Amino acid sequence: MVKVERSKIIDQLKGLMIFLVVFGHSIQYNVFEKKDMFWSNPVWKLIYTFHMPLFMAISGWLLFFSLKKLKTSTSKIKFGIKRSISLMLPVVIWMTLYTLVNFVINRDININQLFSNITNGLWFIWALWGGLLILTIGSIFNKQLAISILGFLIILPFHNHGNVALFLYVFPFFVIGYYFNSYQAHIYMKKYIKIIIPVFILVSTALLILWDKSTYIYVSRFSPTNSINISIRYILGFTNSILFLYAFLYIIKFLPKKTQDYLDMIGSKTLSIYIISSFIIYLVQYPIFFDYIGYIYPLILSLIYIKLSVLINNTITKSDKLSYLLLGKQLK
Repeated sequence: MVKVERSKIIDQLKGLMIFLVVFGHSIQYNVFEKKDMFWSNPVWKLIYTFHMPLFMAISGWLLFFSLKKLKTSTSKIKFGIKRSISLMLPVVIWMTLYTLVNFVINRDININQLFSNITNGLWFIWALWGGLLILTIGSIFNKQLAISILGFLIILPFHNHGNVALFLYVFPFFVIGYYFNSYQAHIYMKKYIKIIIPVFILVSTALLILWDKSTYIYVSRFSPTNSINISIRYILGFTNSILFLYAFLYIIKFLPKKTQDYLDMIGSKTLSIYIISSFIIYLVQYPIFFDYIGYIYPLILSLIYIKLSVLINNTITKSDKLSYLLLGKQLK
């Protein structure tokens, strides 16, 4: 019974996180894209300080369970290969589809554009794959932390290439999530939570004041000369993830059962929703600038995008082969 509840809580957390991802995309692409104003939007800024770091930490947390079950190097290698295919095959297919649709609309396509779309699109899955690969290799040699640090340092010089900067940004949180589970760090944190929460709130408030457009990973990337912005991103990513997590654990029990069930449902389909909603948003990108509607417009759009994504997911999963090719689901 405890295991079921834990799994449900994790799916509900993932459900809320994927909603924030889609909501953030709606603000960026459907409200402020043409005006370039989303950088300073307070809600967008707050979401982007922690949503991908926390998502990666959750993924690292869950990876620990998967690797713990595997006792031999062979089983870990097979796991790494199987998961790599299930993650990367959908990226290649969806971004190829996006390139073809874009060609139909704009009549402009070339092989370089296709390659760029595949390697730069759906960047979170690329980051997830990198984290999975490094920690699985580390698990084979029982040197997870050492190989994680080594992998980070080997990749660091390539920070200006493609999505490498984004990977360098979120990968440490993937490792933190893995080790939080390994050492059950959340249990120890409970002892000091009354100190941790107010301190983290103070740190978060101070750094949010310093956060501006140049702090975003998308803008200043990961140059070693940009150490202040890099530090702010990492510290806020950690503090705001912890604050959001504890706020979620407190609030979730007061939410109506229908809301909990909804979060549980979309939380079990986060990868599908991320892929499909991103595909839709990439194609739509239709900005409307009505200041008086505030956040109602992106909120409604987010719910529509998620609903469409779930419907498309459910249609795809009716076919084992399509489910494997487009969503990375294992063939039965």
